[in-house]
Formats: sequence, structure tokens, C-alpha cells
Amino acid sequence: MGDTLGTFLSHIKTLCIYKPVDMIYYSDGIKRKAQRIYNISIGRTYYIASGIKVHNTLKQGDGLFYNLIIKNLSLISLIPCLKAIYSGDKVKNNRTISLSYTSAFELESGGRRIEVEFNGQSMLFSMDEFSKEDNFRESDPGVLGANLATGSISDILASGGIPLFYAHAMVIGDTWDDQFIKEFSQGIAEVLAKAKTTFLGGDLGKSKTWHYTASVIGKAPLKPVRRTGARAGENIYITGRIGGGNLEAALTLYVKKYSGNKMMSNIMTSIPIKFVLRLKESRLIQKYASCSIDTSDGVFNALNEIAEKNKGTGLNHDI
Repeated sequence: MGDTLGTFLSHIKTLCIYKPVDMIYYSDGIKRKAQRIYNISIGRTYYIASGIKVHNTLKQGDGLFYNLIIKNLSLISLIPCLKAIYSGDKVKNNRTISLSYTSAFELESGGRRIEVEFNGQSMLFSMDEFSKEDNFRESDPGVLGANLATGSISDILASGGIPLFYAHAMVIGDTWDDQFIKEFSQGIAEVLAKAKTTFLGGDLGKSKTWHYTASVIGKAPLKPVRRTGARAGENIYITGRIGGGNLEAALTLYVKKYSGNKMMSNIMTSIPIKFVLRLKESRLIQKYASCSIDTSDGVFNALNEIAEKNKGTGLNHDI
């Protein structure tokens, strides 16, 4: 009874502070959109957590999972919804709670950090994509690999989390030779070693231009730092100098512009821009920040997203 009551009170507290989001997901390859999502539970077991039960019709070896979605909650619908998940009775689908079955489930993050609970432990999940269009220089494959890995892990660190597992899908450019791929992979490996993150593997392909997708799973702190939680009057801090990504893109464009000028091209390719892995800063964020976001899409884009997700807030700055 103690665990059940504790879980119940924890849910009430979470619902009071949580801001629902719209999500796109794929169930057995079919694209669906759900609005004002509070929770998605994917599994096979009868029990999700202490006192919470999912009545389902799954059978051994059927290759299916149940997909329980909680959405559109209000003060009126909250009590019936809690009764449904605590009673263990058959779920009656309505605008607040729905139960379906799927053999494959894919969630589109839209650039957001996603929190997942696994075996009682809150986890963080992030996926990032990079390509030649992002204007990274390819003159130093080791730096390129390191920057892509650092950028992929940054979402987990911005939540105050610990990156545990890393996987990637890599499409190499047709101009990349074996030495380039080796140095590129070494750059990724150095970042993962520094972050003490386990590499799970991935996929490899080849095309005219390179494309890189990384997925990172991390351990969430007791109180993950989200993109919501900011309050009017708070100060805005950043963990390092800004503009590194823009400078990298600018140098890439200048290399193309001065491709016929060997001296200028050498200067533009020799300026090192290596992204910093903010491990120590992540611990400070977890301890002191009310909300946080990484700036891989640009500082002002990040600040605007914080302002949009936190009602009653904006930003004042002097440039």
C-alpha cells in the first residue's frame, strides 16, 4: 500500500507541473499524430509500476506490445483516468486514455529530449541528424567525428543526465577513403571514451554526400532538467563561448569560395573548431538550473524555444 500511495502521489505532483506536448509516432509503420500527450507506455507486462496495471490480451510469442497513451487530461477526466490505470480493468478507449497493440513503435522526437522509464529507472533518449548541408569542414576527419559525437551527446548533458549508450547510422561520402573513415571513427571513439559512454554499434552505407544519425540513451538524474521550468526574473547563463557552429559553417563556405586560392584555402582549413564536451557543466546544470537546452540549433533559437515553452517568460538582452 505504501508503494501504491507513493506512486499515486508522485503522479499527481507530476501532472500538476508537466506541460503536455504534441507528438508524431509510427505504429507498425502507420504515421499517427496525438495531441497533448502526458505519457506513452510500451510493454507486455500487467504491472507498469507500483499499483498501476494494464489489462491486456497479449499472448506468449505473439510478437506484440501494448501501447497505452494518456492524453488531453483535465480536472474532470483525471479521476476516471487514474481509476482506469489503478483498477486493472479493461481499458475503454476515449479521448483521454487509449490502448492498442503494435509489433513496432517509433516515436518522432522533433528535436526534444525524451524521458523513458525502464525497470524503475528514468532514462533520457536523444536522436540527432547531421549532413553535409550543415556545413561542417571535412579537412580534419577526426575533428569532424568528434564534433558530431559531442553534438549528439549534448542533449543528454543539457538535462543533467549521464550518457550511457550510443549508436549511429553513418552514410559515408563517395570521396571518403579508408584513412578518412578511420580517423573519423577515432574522433567519435575519443569523445565516447571521455564521456564513458558505451558504443552499441550501428549501420553503414555509402552515397554521394555524407549523412550521420546518432541515438543516445542516458541515465536521468532524480530531477531531470527540462526545457520547461523557467520563471520570470531568472538569469540566463551559457556554459561557454557562443558562435562556434556559425564560425565552422562560415569557414566551410570560405573554403569553397577560395578553393582556387591555395594560401587562403589552407588558412581556412587550418583553423581548428572543436566542440567542448560539457561533462562538468552538466553536473552544475543538474544542481542549479530551473530549465536547460543545448544550443546546437543556435543560441537565439534555443532562447526562443525556452520562452515559448514557459508561459509568461521572455528575454531581455544587450548585444
